[in-house]
Amino acid sequence: MPGRSNSPPSSSTDDSDADSSSSAEATDVSDAGSTTSAGKAGSVDLDSSAESSSASSSPARRVTDAAAAGRTNGEAGGSPPLAEVVLPLAIGTIVPCTWRGEEVHEAKVIERRLKPGTPDYEYYVHYAGFNRRLDEWVELHRFDLDALRRRRPVAGVEIYRRGGVSVFEVDGASNRVYAQNLCYIAKLFLDHKTLYYDVDPFWFYIMCEVDARGAHLVGYFSKEKHSEEDYNVACILTLPPYQRKGYGKFLIAFSYELSKLEGKVGSPEKPLSDLGLLGYRSYWSQVLVDLLRAESGAALSVTEISARTMMKTDDIVSTLQVLGLIQYYEGQHVVELRRVANLKMGSRGLPCDPSCIRWTPHAPIGGAPAGGGGGVAAPSPPAGRRR
Repeated sequence: MPGRSNSPPSSSTDDSDADSSSSAEATDVSDAGSTTSAGKAGSVDLDSSAESSSASSSPARRVTDAAAAGRTNGEAGGSPPLAEVVLPLAIGTIVPCTWRGEEVHEAKVIERRLKPGTPDYEYYVHYAGFNRRLDEWVELHRFDLDALRRRRPVAGVEIYRRGGVSVFEVDGASNRVYAQNLCYIAKLFLDHKTLYYDVDPFWFYIMCEVDARGAHLVGYFSKEKHSEEDYNVACILTLPPYQRKGYGKFLIAFSYELSKLEGKVGSPEKPLSDLGLLGYRSYWSQVLVDLLRAESGAALSVTEISARTMMKTDDIVSTLQVLGLIQYYEGQHVVELRRVANLKMGSRGLPCDPSCIRWTPHAPIGGAPAGGGGGVAAPSPPAGRRR
């Protein structure tokens, strides 16, 4: 029976871009009024619409044999890279460790020290479920570092990775406890969020920062597997420590990229919270202004804009009204693109690269529109269920 060789040393101990969370309750969206084309170039017809790090001089270093190649592939949109393993291992790291020469058990690093006369570390570990008397000093070669690289602390399937940002898709029906706990966390920060125990009818899209120590939850949004109202977001949240970094706009943009892959026009459930509305309005404004500037020589209908952006026509019209771009000209409502050129927009947020998305729309239910991302969608829940 292994025992301690020594007593362990004492342990060392932008605008509001939806980075603020938004919650929504279901409500009807009034139809935008129709107008006719102004028939002049430059107008918009409003009426056709219904980490790489340098080596340290200290003994700390990185195990990057497979990780470096994986990171490059991940940034190019290839298969997800393996996580880097930073050496020396941090106190608190949990990693499989060989015990008695052949058995492998999860072990927690509770102390570390330099081996005398060498640059290498040895680690004092506690084996999960074992008596503390079996804690011992071990060398690095007894750890399964490959398992540490492969570890994914997030449930579901990784469907996006670019640089240090990943998105995981989680099926509420297959990961009930994980999804329910996520809802409880969101409830801490969303004043209007209604929490239900039934998470089966929802998909959850989890955004994480990925570094050498794993994937860390940044925020998420949920959506119904089948929505009668074509909502592409049920609830969206960025955790407070990660707000004002552009992550909110990333989540919004990601939801619309999924809508493009589904071929369905989408919108967040209404009404949005105050901060949620500011975030969406900022995103919608940026998308519309970019499109109108790019098409400065053409007349576009709101329907055509909707088909390009997958935004609902009501959202397009209301955003143009807020921007003050709608003018009444010769009996018709038009957008003068000369005003568009002078608009100053806020932060674009973290960009979402569509080429890095690895996702296919899920099979529809009995002829219903496709939705979600990797299984058979469940029936739509009653109005007002918020995840």
